Parts: sequence; C-alpha cells; structure tokens
Amino acid sequence: MKRIFFLFLILFLTGFALLFVMEGPFFDISRQDLRALIPADLLVEDSWYGIYFNGDFAGYAHSLTQIKDNNKSHGYFMQNTVNLTLPVFSVMQPIYAQTEIDVDNAYLLESAKFSLRSAGYKIEGGLSRNKAGAFDMTLRTPGQVINKTIPASRDIVNAIPGPVSFSYVPLKKKTTLDFFDPLLNKKSTVILENRGLQKVPVDGVIKNLYAVDINAGGVKGVLYADEKGRMVKEEFMGFSFVKGDADKLISRRVHYAKNRDLAGYFVVDPGTKPLPANIKRLKLRIKNIDSAYLAADYNQSVVKDKDGFIVEVNSPALIVNGPPADYRQYLGEDDFIKFNDPAMRKVVDGIVGQEKDPMKVLEKIAHWIDTYIVKIPTVSFPNSLDVLRLKRGDCNELSALEIAMLRSRGIPAYVNIGLVYNEGKFYYHAWASVYVGRWIDTDPALGQVIAGARRIKLLKGFNSQFELFKVIGKIKVEIINYD
Repeated sequence: MKRIFFLFLILFLTGFALLFVMEGPFFDISRQDLRALIPADLLVEDSWYGIYFNGDFAGYAHSLTQIKDNNKSHGYFMQNTVNLTLPVFSVMQPIYAQTEIDVDNAYLLESAKFSLRSAGYKIEGGLSRNKAGAFDMTLRTPGQVINKTIPASRDIVNAIPGPVSFSYVPLKKKTTLDFFDPLLNKKSTVILENRGLQKVPVDGVIKNLYAVDINAGGVKGVLYADEKGRMVKEEFMGFSFVKGDADKLISRRVHYAKNRDLAGYFVVDPGTKPLPANIKRLKLRIKNIDSAYLAADYNQSVVKDKDGFIVEVNSPALIVNGPPADYRQYLGEDDFIKFNDPAMRKVVDGIVGQEKDPMKVLEKIAHWIDTYIVKIPTVSFPNSLDVLRLKRGDCNELSALEIAMLRSRGIPAYVNIGLVYNEGKFYYHAWASVYVGRWIDTDPALGQVIAGARRIKLLKGFNSQFELFKVIGKIKVEIINYD
C-alpha cells in the first residue's frame, strides 16, 4: 500500500534542472523561456546538492551546465544525475536517474536522453528534433517500446512529471514558466515570486539569500539563491536540497531512524479510536479540499456543508446501478492500461479459460494476482505490460494489471486514487472499480475481491495522480459514524 505520490516525488527529484525550450520566444512577456534559467554569461556550472528527507540525508544530485565549446553560439549541454535512497514501508528504495540534453544557441531543444533505475525496474528514453521541427520520442520500459511524435510547442519541456527544481533562478519579482510533460501529455505552470533577502541557515551557517517561492499548479515550495541567482537551498514537502561538496556527498552513507519512513510522513490521521475491519458504511467530514478533488461515485456520496464536505461510503453500493452511458471509456487502452499484447492474452486465457460470468472472472484474476505478483513498494510508471513481465508492484501496478486483464475480457473497470484506512490512519492508495452486473470496488494490493467501506475516493485515472500534490498535507478527516 504505497503512497500514490511516491513516484511523483521521485520524479520531482529526477527532474532537477531538466529544462529546455521546444520552440521560439513567448508572445506573452509574462511567460519566460529557458533564457530566464541560464545566465547570459554562463560558461560552466558544476553544482552538487545533498538531498534530505525530513532532516535525514537521502542522497545527492549533480547538475552540470556548460557551453558545447568555446563558441557560445553553439548552445549548451546539460546533464543531471540523482542518486538517493528512501525508506518506504521499511523497504529501502534505491533510485538512480540521469538526464542529458542539448540546447542550441536559441535555447531550443536539439536532443535529450533520460533514464530512471530502481530495484528491478528501468525506464529510458530520448527526444530528438526531426526535419519537420517536431520531436520524435522513444520510451523503453521493461515491457514495451513506445514511439511517438510530439508537436512543436512554446512551452518549456520537463520530460519528467512533477515540480521542477532550478540551478539558477531569475531574481525578478515574479516569473511565470509554462511546462509541458511529453510522457503524460500534460501542461503545467510554475510561478516564481522573489520575497527578497532573508537570513537562512545553511549547514550551520547563516547566509543572506533571496527567498523565491515556487507555486507549481498549487504545489508549493521555496528555494534560496545567492546574489547571482544560483540555488543554494530548496525546501519542498519534507525534502530539502542543500548545495555541498562533491567528495563529501558521494562518500556519505544513508541512514534512517525507524520512525523516518516516507510511507508514514504524509498520512491523514482522523484522531479517533481504530475503525472495525468489516464495516459496510462510513460517514466522514473532510476539510481543506476543493470539490474537484473529491469524487462522488456509485458508492460514495458527497454533500457540501459549512465546514467542508460530508462523505458517505457504502460497500457494497446501496443502489445497484448499470454501467454509465460512457462505459466504453472503461474498456479501452491508454498509456497505463495495455492488453492488446500476445503475452497478456496468453496469460489471461490461461487464468480465465471459457468463463463468462464477470464476477467469477474477477475472482480468478484477483486470485492469480494475489498468488503470482510480489507485493512490494515499487518505483515505476504503472504499466500493465511491465507488471506482467516483472511480476512485482504495489497498489499502482497491481491495479493497472487487474484493470487491463478485466478490460481484455470486455469487463468495464477503472482506477481510483484516494485514501484507504489502515491501523488508525488514512494512507494514499490506488484500487479498482469493476462492473460485474453492478459496480463494486476491488483492491488487488490488499487482496480484497470486494473492498470494504474504509476508503475515500478522491480522483479517477492514473493521469490524475499529480493532482494529489495539491491536497497532500492539507486534507483533514473527521469520522462521524459507521456501521
């Protein structure tokens, strides 16, 4: 039961300085291109940063930017490396990521390479400008190779989803940057606001640094820069980056106290005695959240009141509903759910055989996943073909695989992103909803063919996961009653 945002925090770290421009200058002068992030007189910038989680050393990042040769008109080469280890449900997760990009003299992308490795998982890819001015992208994962063409854009491109860190920042009062993520085909806006000089502790020394607030679509942090705009320190959601010495950072080992686990850092504590395990109805009040991030569904009602929202969850649903008019959207493939593949068809045929009853199909698939897929916290882009090949994953991966198998048999299913109750607290989680003559929730990560009522649906679809950044740490949950 992994934090659904864990992957995006990791990708936030791997996005460190992964910035480049796809097309010419912006027409809106409030929008800045990469010129705002590379000083005009820069010859080379070779910076090392220690990465800390909740005060503990987690690893380091190395950011290199330099002109391609002594003739500055030939553009820039940018390389970034991240090496860190994080504890998730007592499992130490090593992550290594690297990006390399070439930018021409007009600050336009020429080519890029990126890779991400964790225990048992590797993803790598690249972008290159073609003769038509668009970009050809190749992405290799354990289970597939994806090729697609990305149209030219005026947005700065961040090939890794999530907020972006900077080696340099403009020290203007306010700067707005538009970003495009080609992997998720998603746009976002980052706003930088300079609050002026402040006294900031850095490795035990008080320094006068400019404090620059970051607002990435509602996800907020702060970075501190020197008088030339070079980043010295950054703070974001329990993480901090501190500029340091390369030799010391590389030789430093990662150690965590038992109570410093990423999985327990962003929990939502309702502050009441534990809920019984097999409740059928749960009524709650949820505060500090917008209605856009709280899903009304067949088994979950949402009513606004003066203090927030009253949410009632029933399992199974009180009303037996048929599939919605647009149920076909829950039958096809997308970037995460793939099933038109020989290996997938062979496995599903072996599991299901000639069975036609949707509930029995679900039971067979759930039993196979519970038996043959190792449940372990995993850093990956949750893709059903990768999970089938690697035979490992957590709530994201298991949900993607189960939904793909169900859809391959013409059974509507989709993923829920939300909170699930466990040992007195709510954790961010993913699970599936499936139509078996009526809609039910099913949770492959927890081994529940019919999931109970101790969960709250926030969003729908894997593409929506980044939106959780906007509510993590803000949501308050109060349990009203249950039975």
